[in-house]
Amino acid sequence: MAMHPSSPVAVLALTLTLLGHAHADDRGLSATLRRVVEEHSVRGEVGKAGRLDTLVSLGPRAVPVIFDLLANPQNNAKEAPFVLDRRGKELIYGAMRRWPAEVVLREIQGRVRGDVPRGDRIIALQLLSEVGSSRSLETILAVLEPIEEFELHRPYMRSQVRASIAGSLARDPLAFSALEDVVRQAPAPVQVAVVDAVGEHGGAEGIPVLRSLLDPRQAPKLRLAALKALGSLNDRGRALGAKRSVAILSEYLLDRDPKFRRQALDSLRRLRDTTSLDVVLALFEDDDPGVRAAALRVLQEATGQKWKADTTRWTRWYAQQSAILEGERDKLTLALRDENPGRAAQAVRRLAQVRIDRPEVAALLARGLEHEDENVVVSTVQALGALNEPGALPILIDALYDHRARVRNKAVRELRRLTGQDITPEPDSWIAWLYG
Repeated sequence: MAMHPSSPVAVLALTLTLLGHAHADDRGLSATLRRVVEEHSVRGEVGKAGRLDTLVSLGPRAVPVIFDLLANPQNNAKEAPFVLDRRGKELIYGAMRRWPAEVVLREIQGRVRGDVPRGDRIIALQLLSEVGSSRSLETILAVLEPIEEFELHRPYMRSQVRASIAGSLARDPLAFSALEDVVRQAPAPVQVAVVDAVGEHGGAEGIPVLRSLLDPRQAPKLRLAALKALGSLNDRGRALGAKRSVAILSEYLLDRDPKFRRQALDSLRRLRDTTSLDVVLALFEDDDPGVRAAALRVLQEATGQKWKADTTRWTRWYAQQSAILEGERDKLTLALRDENPGRAAQAVRRLAQVRIDRPEVAALLARGLEHEDENVVVSTVQALGALNEPGALPILIDALYDHRARVRNKAVRELRRLTGQDITPEPDSWIAWLYG
């Protein structure tokens, strides 16, 4: 006797059948995933493209299977024993980045919805650190929402949150625009993790976010973290945003709270700032011994002078430096354009002695690149490199356009030494790195 299709027994039978198919489908996905990953662990780069295409073909429906695999990376199943190593994870992440981002995020959110093991939330953050974008920031908040604030303060949680946000920032510059909304909605420990992620990224795009967190209404701990992160925004050596960071940090050199003065000084030290040394020097008279010690470290590292906290000696030295930069500026500018190579070279050497306000010194030295004498131009390039000033990078790139091979070769050597980048001598390659 046939059952009516809408009877409870028929509905239950259909449900069990669908669940059975779904379970079988999951087993098939799991077997394929394990097989491909195991093969990749053995063969490495050989045939990688084909294996990656196989994983891509599985689509976002494989996300739950990936969760299970990451939850048990050392799978000892008799039918397919293997260990999920770093190369296997990278292959999986590479496939996930090619899946539709919105569907991947939906699958991740679905996996951590409700009362799920804490390990699943950690895995979600790990995946978002590898495949996240500007659209994943709200997902990160959703993953963290059920977690108690006291646990978010723990180092292992903060590091996971920081990595997930930093990964999104690294892959998608638009994430910075979405970050301000995230910061406003997030609990305090997540806000600090956001600040850490911005500092880890190191890009000038993070300055508006950090600036907004310096509002006096914010918690002091968060504001201090923002000041610290500003000291990391050197654009991976390019320092495109350093001037803006320095301007913000300089405001806090005279803050009433010594903790803020100390943190501002430490961040200026890490940025190797030489434009605010007059204020730093005045802090030798600060009431707080920690501020005085921090001011000395700034001066020593920025100038290369290793003198102790001798106010008279530092003040005399700063006055001598200022006398060259301010008192002789017009004379030196004219000398750099002098047709006599000897006088132009002497002006280059004189400017090379200045260790304050290095961006200004670099701008003055740039005029030496226009001289007709090759030796003057080469010595100018050398002086620009010796400044150890990121603001000199665009000027050194200009020297790559010089028609003389000796000038170009010297400029390339200085650029590589300053940046640690082994880039070809073509100016376009360096411009792409500097502004990319």
